[in-house]
Amino acid sequence: MKDTIAIIILSNDELELLGECLERIKRYIKFCNYNVYLGYNTSNKIDVVQNMLSNYFPNNHKLITHSKYHFPSNVNDIVKNHLQDEKYILFMNNDVLLEDTGYVGSALYIIQNNQKVGTVGTRLLHGNMKTIQHDGIRIMFTKDLKDYAIVHRNENEDHLTTPSSTPVSVLGNTFALCMVEREVFNKMGGLNESYEKCFEDVEFNLKILKEGYENVTLASNFFSYHLTSYTRNKVEGGEVSQKDIDRIGDFCKNEMFGVEKFDELVELIVFENEDR
Repeated sequence: MKDTIAIIILSNDELELLGECLERIKRYIKFCNYNVYLGYNTSNKIDVVQNMLSNYFPNNHKLITHSKYHFPSNVNDIVKNHLQDEKYILFMNNDVLLEDTGYVGSALYIIQNNQKVGTVGTRLLHGNMKTIQHDGIRIMFTKDLKDYAIVHRNENEDHLTTPSSTPVSVLGNTFALCMVEREVFNKMGGLNESYEKCFEDVEFNLKILKEGYENVTLASNFFSYHLTSYTRNKVEGGEVSQKDIDRIGDFCKNEMFGVEKFDELVELIVFENEDR
């Protein structure tokens, strides 16, 4: 399995979304060897999920059950305890739909031919199929470093009028759709399980920069759709916890300033509520 990819997907009982995600994998990943590892976080309709996997991937899938959804610990468990000897990992949300055959093969080629590339992502569009949901990670700090924001690069911009060279260097890529060499994932220690709801992928990407790697996105050359995660900025009762916001901010301030690639790409700006 020298060049085989482990595709890791976490899901719950949103079976319609999952089915379309799996169908797109089967349709568009044509020239790469891969195995699908599905982390399922409920006992509801597990027989349906198993049948779905068996229909799409008769000889190259594994269903892993977890009693509780927690992205970093679920992912770490799959990588540590369930993979075979695949060399590459493709992280993929169950609500991401591949749109063409280009991304996976191109990401694999870039990683195989550049030892200093860490993660490779691509442009994700909203379900309206027009505006950008993610185009790489964007981090902004006030000049006194007291306030910061971590958002999606080019978020809500028009896809057709937002060209970009490719590959383009970015601070990182969302694990909604992201490829990394397995050896690099393990070298970073996997994902930080202290995060409750999000930003574990941001910290992982930043650790890669700290180790001297580069994260790139294929930007506008290839794109896929991310159907449900329209924002990760809901602090109370949503997808973001204040503890996670504080933790990633502290990591940036304490660990990243002075790292060449981070200093090159982080933005020091004046926020609207900041004294000018």
